Amino acid sequence: MATQNGQEHHTLQLNHSSETLTKGLNCEFQKGDIVCASHQKSGTTWCQQIVHQLRSKGDMNFTDINKVVPFIDSAFDLGIDLKSDQAELFAPPRAFKTHFSWEWIPKTLSKSNELNARYLYITRDPHDAACSSYEYFSDVIFSSDEISPSKFVEIWSTPSHPHPVRKVGPISHIASWYRAAQLYPENILFLFYEDVQADLAGAVRKIGNFVGLNDREDFEERIKIATDQSSFSFMKKYNNLYNKECSPIKKHYRFINKDRTNKGVMGRGRQFFGYETSKKLDGIIQTHFNKEFGNHINTYADFCNLVKTNLTLNLFRPCNGNDENK
Repeated sequence: MATQNGQEHHTLQLNHSSETLTKGLNCEFQKGDIVCASHQKSGTTWCQQIVHQLRSKGDMNFTDINKVVPFIDSAFDLGIDLKSDQAELFAPPRAFKTHFSWEWIPKTLSKSNELNARYLYITRDPHDAACSSYEYFSDVIFSSDEISPSKFVEIWSTPSHPHPVRKVGPISHIASWYRAAQLYPENILFLFYEDVQADLAGAVRKIGNFVGLNDREDFEERIKIATDQSSFSFMKKYNNLYNKECSPIKKHYRFINKDRTNKGVMGRGRQFFGYETSKKLDGIIQTHFNKEFGNHINTYADFCNLVKTNLTLNLFRPCNGNDENK
């Protein structure tokens, strides 16, 4: 708990040590590294799986996805070496995961003053992301009796934390990466969770092109394997490989063995929260979007339209498994 104006205010954040955050913030990316980024519960693990399946041509011989695609925010606490070249097991590119906003993400530059890494940013309907977060963290970092869904959306949307990197709310997080994608369209692929779900094959192909694997003779085979092995049904079968053994939750909290896998259902958040709490969250989202973009952006749908009409962005559009750069 943190204290604001004499009242307790839950941080809703995992208890990462200051040292692990410092090491994550100072991670040095090499030329061609891939960084999977998002706000919490918005599809980062999905991106980890897609990238790893593409680069490894279907490897599932790992005990936790965070061991092969390190989570830079908590790697030190979990005993993972961010400096590893990852070449002992896999061909390039190296791959990483983060929940840092653009302001905080490491931006290692080349000698020609260009960004070394390429970043995959995925965003999701805030109602669904908030629902997934509530289910993931409840009865671990807070009890469901302690924080109701209605109270949760207030805290989730405006987080409090002693470390400034953890004070970035979901809408500010999305906005930071959107603006970055405008500045660095060649280095940032902007993804929508809903589009990836609607056209997984198209997303995998787009990501494969983006990470630089499209010159491989076996590119089509890699696309097929990665698409099959990044489906929700496939990942569900291997649920124990995703944020279980190598998890900040298991490291710092009493781990309750319940299914915390993303349900992968679009629109479930409104059903989970109900009318009153969903309406409350709509108001919160509108306030934050207005603050970031002005009064013409009131909803997540408005934001999606804003992004998709900006042709300068290197973003994913549904393409039915085919890509114009194929």
